[in-house]
Amino acid sequence: MSEVTTIGLDIAKNVFHAHGADEGGRGLFPKHLTRAKLQAFSATQRAAPWR
Repeated sequence: MSEVTTIGLDIAKNVFHAHGADEGGRGLFPKHLTRAKLQAFSATQRAAPWR
């Protein structure tokens, strides 16, 4: 399984759309998150080192 290196986040009022991509830009997941679940989702993501 590829490692997520980028997460794009479309912010809205109540529902957020998150898309994860690997280093080559290949999409790994789309997620639709409510405002209440966004913090829990963010906490489970591994922090990438600065390059």
